[in-house]
Amino acid sequence: MSGPRHIMVLVCLVGLPRIEMAASNLLITTSVTRCTTIVVAKVMAVTPSIWTGGVPERRTLEVQFRLTDILRDANKQHPALGIYTVVLPQERWPHGRLDGSIAFWSDKALQTGQTYIVFTNARLDRTARLFEVPEMVEPVTDNVNAVSEIEWIVKSMDLPLTVQARSVARLFQPEQRSKGRFLAEYAAGLLAFGTDSDTVELAQVLETKEGSAALSSSAQQTLLWELFQRARSVDVPPANLLRVFDRLVARNIEEAGDTTQIGLSALQVNILQNYVPWIAKSERASSMMKISIPFDEARRLRLKVDKLEQNRNISVEQREALKQFRSLIPSN
Repeated sequence: MSGPRHIMVLVCLVGLPRIEMAASNLLITTSVTRCTTIVVAKVMAVTPSIWTGGVPERRTLEVQFRLTDILRDANKQHPALGIYTVVLPQERWPHGRLDGSIAFWSDKALQTGQTYIVFTNARLDRTARLFEVPEMVEPVTDNVNAVSEIEWIVKSMDLPLTVQARSVARLFQPEQRSKGRFLAEYAAGLLAFGTDSDTVELAQVLETKEGSAALSSSAQQTLLWELFQRARSVDVPPANLLRVFDRLVARNIEEAGDTTQIGLSALQVNILQNYVPWIAKSERASSMMKISIPFDEARRLRLKVDKLEQNRNISVEQREALKQFRSLIPSN
């Protein structure tokens, strides 16, 4: 297939990460560790049927997958490598209308040559069920090596948290291929469930521009969101988690582009609407913000906020949130 190849990742839906006992160690439960079967498969052929009438319109895709690798088989179901042909339903609703649950594959443009990582918790009475009952699909680009990240997580998740955190820290090095959301999610889990002594090296790496720059743009947003969810889900979040979260919030505000003529970026809006109000209300998070921001960075932040406040395109609520953020910036 000509042009850049796109990889899509199928993941299971999970709630807030939790911890379980794995032998004598704590197991961080995330998208990867929660799913019992993980395989890699490539689309070899796609044959669509004709759309039927009615609301919604319906059709099927006859898809031939080649299962090429098994990344995890926790329940010892032994999916076999090889070629599988499955029939996948699709539905098409009128714009703006959705009266019921939609078939999983309805919004997926399956094409010959695509490669997928399939995650499932289904009981596999036959291997083809891997492709019939995935929980969620997420595309990633070739600049993120999702397979390697998942292999690392599966291999390392039973090790002591200190070993895992130090190993992850070494992975956050700028390379040609960016780190993706699976590693970002797992790093946040380590900061949440490891002690501050366990995660000191990981926190130091993620605080640096180079460390966070090793993540893709979407993975950086995932890391912020996961840190936020973990920080607000416990009464006393670890200091390292709060410090990394506060520093990344501040850096994303400081490094945002020139927005004096247009509205705020989506990330800035998310920070102002969700993260800043929570930091301001959290005594621990606001105190950490005031002691963790270096003087030069604090000065640049105040200048950035001054510039953003001059933006006529932002809402009254966003302007109030900027004032709230200014109050969190250390004054000296």
